[in-house]
Amino acid sequence: MLKSFIYANGLQEADAIIAKKRGLGVFDHFIIYMGTRYGQHIFIANDASGGVRWFTESEVIDLVKDFEPVKVRSFNGNYYQRQQAIARAKKEIGKSYSLVDFNCEHLANYVQYGVRESKQVQN
Repeated sequence: MLKSFIYANGLQEADAIIAKKRGLGVFDHFIIYMGTRYGQHIFIANDASGGVRWFTESEVIDLVKDFEPVKVRSFNGNYYQRQQAIARAKKEIGKSYSLVDFNCEHLANYVQYGVRESKQVQN
């Protein structure tokens, strides 16, 4: 299911997968696609259980049991800008999660736009 979602949406590095909690659908969860390494799809996300970290393909498969991928927010920029976005994502690894100050949406917006903000928190 995950691979078919990746291929159907033509995911590229620094694209954000937006998923909704199954059953509730109140909050969005953001996962940054980081491409493939050694034949496996890899991701970066910020979650309450571990902060910003790498997620393997199998971890995201487990995650989508609770969160249904509903859309992709493609990275808009040229090759050089995409490389800068990827570097921003990697630089955030290890940072702590905070629902109000630095959640998964803050991370995705920072990676894609260079701005740490969360419309979900603002609303």
